[in-house]
Amino acid sequence: MISNEIKSLINKQINDEIWSAYLYLSMSLDSYYKDYSGAGQWFYVQAMQEIDHARRLQKYLLSQGQHVDLLPIDGVPTQWTSLLTMFEDAMNHEKAITKCINNIVNQAKEEQDYATLSMLMWFVDEQIEEEQTALTMVNKLRAAQGNSCYMYEIDKSMKTRKYRRVLHNRSEQWL
Repeated sequence: MISNEIKSLINKQINDEIWSAYLYLSMSLDSYYKDYSGAGQWFYVQAMQEIDHARRLQKYLLSQGQHVDLLPIDGVPTQWTSLLTMFEDAMNHEKAITKCINNIVNQAKEEQDYATLSMLMWFVDEQIEEEQTALTMVNKLRAAQGNSCYMYEIDKSMKTRKYRRVLHNRSEQWL
């Protein structure tokens, strides 16, 4: 059984993941509004993945006989000055999420909660990928500054991103 401290941290992380989805949905809508449909698709997929992250944490708490406490969701920004600032915000946000995940990992290590540590390793690996993806987009958009043709190609390439729900294993079922 997990401790109240771990339960509280995971519930907070569920909130952070849902807030992340809300943030990325806002970025998606602002992108579509500005006729960057590729970025709109990219951020929409990101939002759906964040919902999946929250669901993974919810399922873990339930599997440990714990109650999931849904917390209020704070508002998010609704407009950005450019795609570059959007992706810079996304990159900074992913770095903050990594710190939150690491905080839970540190608490689980301190408590010798190996089941929670095992579950969290998926999130540690995921955050490496999330930060790298955001950094790659920031670098591409910085290189494209002042070049509308390159910006068009970057936006066009983002449109190919598809949402694929990733399960922990083939037999895993969602809630």
